[in-house]
Amino acid sequence: MRLETIILNRKVVRSDKILSVFSRELGKIVVVAPGCAKVPNRFGGAIEPLNYGISNIYRSVGGNFYLREYELKKPFWEIRRSLNRLESALFILSLVDKTSPLELPEPELFDTLLVFLDLIDSGGDPILLRYAVILKIFHFLGFLPSLDTCSSCSGKISKEAFVKGDTPILVCGNCAGEGTALKLTEGLNLLQEMRRKPLALCGRIKYTSRGLEEVITYLEMLLRGVLGGVGLEFSGSNI
Repeated sequence: MRLETIILNRKVVRSDKILSVFSRELGKIVVVAPGCAKVPNRFGGAIEPLNYGISNIYRSVGGNFYLREYELKKPFWEIRRSLNRLESALFILSLVDKTSPLELPEPELFDTLLVFLDLIDSGGDPILLRYAVILKIFHFLGFLPSLDTCSSCSGKISKEAFVKGDTPILVCGNCAGEGTALKLTEGLNLLQEMRRKPLALCGRIKYTSRGLEEVITYLEMLLRGVLGGVGLEFSGSNI
């Protein structure tokens, strides 16, 4: 079968490469590229993380996926030339790898991930886009709490919101009380705008440093809650 794929990660086991790829058709899958840790090999450097292309794979009797052919479409060279862009891109790939279930198609998430890579490859703001796509990933996978409804009284949140304790669930000012860990004012508007707009338009959003700082603080809290203290790791070479 032919799948449209983005390579998230890879590791070497003996003479093989084990690829974690995100496909439009099947979601995240693990694919074995036999003999590809040897030099030379038939795929060369084409099956490295960040690469977007068409994977021709087959499934063995035992249920494992194996790579038969790979057609590289875009290697995102400009991302690889910038440390800031590269760090943001690899972080997002690792996040998708860590949070996405196996073999659950998420075509909208696939398209969003591809748009994100295209945007920062063409010079988009890597910090703003990084946190915008984190918000989109959590929304698609069902991890994102409501950003406009108080979790306590179910009232509408419009101008400001509060986070109590270390749980990134928003409450209104009337329900905040004591023990407030974070107050969102300019950051609330920025979060709501990033959620509403397609990622392709998020790079044009005007924001203040305070608003972005609040967004980063909130989404980092959400990251810790979703990952449960498990760190993101990346394994790759020839980047």
